[in-house]
Amino acid sequence: MLVSVMGDSMSTFEGFIPEGWNVFYTGENCEATGVTTVDDTWWMQVIRGMGGEFLANASWSGSCVEGVGYPAGESRARTDALQKDGAHPDVVLIFMGINDFGWGGTMNQMLGRGTATPTNIDLAKYPVVAPGPAPVDAAEKFGEAYSRMLQNIVCDNPGVEVWCLTLPVGRIVGAPSTAFTYPYRGNHFDRYNNAIRVAAGQWPGCHVADCRALMLDYEAVDGTHPTKRGMEQIASMVLHCMGLDDAPTDCPRSEQVCFQETCIGCPYARGTAFGWNTVCELSFPEPSFTNVRGVDAQAAPSGPAPKAQPWDPELSH
Repeated sequence: MLVSVMGDSMSTFEGFIPEGWNVFYTGENCEATGVTTVDDTWWMQVIRGMGGEFLANASWSGSCVEGVGYPAGESRARTDALQKDGAHPDVVLIFMGINDFGWGGTMNQMLGRGTATPTNIDLAKYPVVAPGPAPVDAAEKFGEAYSRMLQNIVCDNPGVEVWCLTLPVGRIVGAPSTAFTYPYRGNHFDRYNNAIRVAAGQWPGCHVADCRALMLDYEAVDGTHPTKRGMEQIASMVLHCMGLDDAPTDCPRSEQVCFQETCIGCPYARGTAFGWNTVCELSFPEPSFTNVRGVDAQAAPSGPAPKAQPWDPELSH
């Protein structure tokens, strides 16, 4: 059973993606996360848990699913890279969508000069603008692009089995509770996950490994990129959702503690302008909002965000 991978930074590893493609897990990033060998990656652990054989990895760090050309996930170049030496995959694992959520659409990605902006766009024609709120239909547009990506994969690889991973929540190392920007640019995180579920139901052979439905966090060095432990947690979630393993026991429960409609302008949001960051500093170290809908906006602080406090890593276990 030949297995290929389609993903973004969280699924890259130096030497295992096409030459010249953008990679996150290399050099200092490997040292910082503890992901030092390919055996530490979530996808290699899942492939082995399935009893499969690795074929190809078509992941590009920073890439969105939606986009008018390479390296967007819906581009043909990405689909072609799932094959290798004339061999077609029997199974494709897809773990994408966090960049679409983070940018809030391809226009924001372009204006903010994202590192994976489609190469066929002449950026000289567009101003450099700090990304703001996402369009109201950003999650739906993402879902349409995800469906087009699946169409490419299914049509180019007859009989292929595709597993679409919904996106679990990353928890920054040592955080005592979920520290995630659920509403971020105005489209709730779970709207993107629902778009993945809908798209997977539109094509034959496509299944959902519904990691998000487990409501568990994985450990991430910066709130997004998994540590070695985080990779193990994601792999455990995926294998459980595929019916190949027991439910994970080493993952903290997800908990949304703020119910504002957007993180734009919130002093607790670590980064909502150029680039993006999914860390909410609401619980650094003491929460100031309540989890009662409607109270949060009134309680929003007007001063600068508090600095993150050092934690005992055991708090995240």
